[in-house]
Amino acid sequence: PDQESADIREVAAMATYGWGVIPVEARIGEVDFETSLFPKDGGYLLPLKDAVRKPQGLAAGDVVTVRMGVRI
Repeated sequence: PDQESADIREVAAMATYGWGVIPVEARIGEVDFETSLFPKDGGYLLPLKDAVRKPQGLAAGDVVTVRMGVRI
């Protein structure tokens, strides 16, 4: 979302390890994981591995709630 992307951009310079990629800790349901956000079209993509998707029964197109923090 726009507001969340703006919040991430505020700390991106301190957190990125190149190409605008932002390391994050995230939680979906009961699954905690570490990954990176990838910039795209003014927002960010959050990749989800099978180890995150399968326990939650997630499929392409599903809407989920993500709790996330930038790793600095």
